Amino acid sequence: MLEHVPDPLGWILAVLNDGAVFSLVLPNKRYCFDRFRQTSSAAQWLQWWLTRQRIPAPQQLYDFLRHCTSDDGEMYERLKDLSPEAYQQTRCPHYTQQQALEFVLNAWTTGHYFDAHCSVFTPESTAALLAEVVELGILNVAVSAPQQYEDEFYIRLTKLGEPALTHPGPGASSY
Repeated sequence: MLEHVPDPLGWILAVLNDGAVFSLVLPNKRYCFDRFRQTSSAAQWLQWWLTRQRIPAPQQLYDFLRHCTSDDGEMYERLKDLSPEAYQQTRCPHYTQQQALEFVLNAWTTGHYFDAHCSVFTPESTAALLAEVVELGILNVAVSAPQQYEDEFYIRLTKLGEPALTHPGPGASSY
């Protein structure tokens, strides 16, 4: 469920005790409705951690609504050899730009939580993202190599100790 969490770093830090093993099963964007979305970056995770995102940020929500697709993994397998341009033309977005904007504005003005995939993953991108936040000192974990299954992958974090860097802002995590 990490893909649904608006602040993945804050959540991991809040639930992971010393020596604990955190097992994640994450959807591989190549095989789900996130296929046309960009994978999440360490820069995004850093921003969401610093702002203590508790509901999907406007960027997270708009990207999810505008770029998720209704095709399935079987369609991906049939079309994966097309050029990126031809493949992109097959997408079937759930929401128009205007509909996505209306959802974002409603969530922003009311503070209403709208469930979305806030983060997007592939096995490779997740390993790189976690390696970067470990190198930055935000997480102090050992990261297993991702193991791919059908449409998702498994990765394990083992907390090694307290991180070198703590949140610079006021207040404790609300997770």
